[in-house]
Amino acid sequence: MTSSLRYPDDLLDQEWNLIDRLVDLKNSSGERKPLYPRREMLNAIFYLLRTGCGWRHLPHDLPPWKTVSPMEVEWITGEASRPSEKRIKSFIKTRQRAHIRYCR
Repeated sequence: MTSSLRYPDDLLDQEWNLIDRLVDLKNSSGERKPLYPRREMLNAIFYLLRTGCGWRHLPHDLPPWKTVSPMEVEWITGEASRPSEKRIKSFIKTRQRAHIRYCR
């Protein structure tokens, strides 16, 4: 699937292909698929990290902040217990550092 980038920090297809298998397709209880695609959740987190906006200022074409916020806590600031969570956390931090260097 080729996606068009809405924002400069949206995941590229190549980036998504690296981590899509690491992101669980089900919620933590494993009962159902999430309401929003995990890729969009990550795009919202990257938008927030890049712009420094507040949670409530996320654009309306991204998942709602109340949905994204717990995932940000789990994937970035929380304790990563499973190897896949550690890899996602590492990917996000590496990508964030790369964007910071690019903007200087």
